[in-house]
Amino acid sequence: MTPIVNSIQKDVLNLFPAASPTNIQMLAIPGILKCRLEKTSYKTFILAAETGSGKTLAYICPVLHILKMEEQNLEGANDLRCRGKPRCIILVPTAELVQQTHMLLKRMSHTVKFRPSFVMSGCSWNFIKENVLTSVCDILVATPFQIYKFIEEKKLSLDQTRYMIIDEADTLMDISFRSIVLSILNSAVHLKLLIFCSSVVSQKYERFLFQHYSDIYKIVTPELHTISKRISFRLIDAQKAFKNNKKMACLSILEKIAKCNVSKKVIVFFNERKNSDEFSRFLKDKGFNAFSLTKYTKDRLNNIHNFIYDNFYDKSLSILVTTDLNSRGVDTFDLKNVILFDLPYNHVDLIHRLGRIGRAGKTGKAYLIYGKGENHEWIRKIRESIRIGKPLI
Repeated sequence: MTPIVNSIQKDVLNLFPAASPTNIQMLAIPGILKCRLEKTSYKTFILAAETGSGKTLAYICPVLHILKMEEQNLEGANDLRCRGKPRCIILVPTAELVQQTHMLLKRMSHTVKFRPSFVMSGCSWNFIKENVLTSVCDILVATPFQIYKFIEEKKLSLDQTRYMIIDEADTLMDISFRSIVLSILNSAVHLKLLIFCSSVVSQKYERFLFQHYSDIYKIVTPELHTISKRISFRLIDAQKAFKNNKKMACLSILEKIAKCNVSKKVIVFFNERKNSDEFSRFLKDKGFNAFSLTKYTKDRLNNIHNFIYDNFYDKSLSILVTTDLNSRGVDTFDLKNVILFDLPYNHVDLIHRLGRIGRAGKTGKAYLIYGKGENHEWIRKIRESIRIGKPLI
């Protein structure tokens, strides 16, 4: 596993010089390798840990190790690496996560020597043909709909696919994605390893997996469903100080953040797209550097990339106004502030929204704005659960 360790140190940890393995990494990496290399009956895994805990590396490291071991143990290693037949597939729910995961793999590939590729909406046919369908691809990162389409059209074969990761699995196994994901899994008839990875394990999700897979090995951290102690959670009562005007309450928070000598990137979460777009225009009219990002935003990937990575040392206020589209998985490692303009629909959405901060050992501040007519009892219980470190689910 030495090349993989070297790659992590050289290509990943340069952003986090004081980093050490997280709980999920210390549990998952040896756990998966032990079960696979000792050829136990387990080939299906549930990986679950709190947001921002390094779950992506927790599954990438053992899978990469297994892929490289296969190449070493097989004399005709080229037989493993066939054009248009990926050896491993990572499914994620959004194009943003495709891009993010592929970027991590691409950085590691220079040291470990493997070929990653990706498929998502917006990719040209020429790109897909040249980089996936007619080229060697060790690890393919994709959204389910794109993979499903090429399998149905018999343009992509899963004959060589032995390893599959379903990332953000609580989302991908929900009703909107489930049938397509299961169809893809059924097409990979030679699977040796299947990993379901998520930061939320609801009873419904877990029950479904155990009903369909009898050989599941569950790897879960003790902190699952809790909010990190590195996050300062503040309730803002718009009724008292702002006459129930949540816009003015949010403006007040943004003005205070603008005066702080820290990273001033902020995400403001709404429940509905139309409200996100409207509030972004409102902020721009007030002179703020703000933009809205929803599923209909043009050039969405460049916008989120610029928000996260560009002007890394810029201390000016930058505001992303969005919905739950950008609450799952996206690695906002330099983000310090999250504002929940709308009360989340449920605990799962709350966990994902707050999970945009406090990542990779860093601190963050979360503000929940509430007003007249909202569920104050639910808000009070949430605050108390976060204060004492109680799981929200």
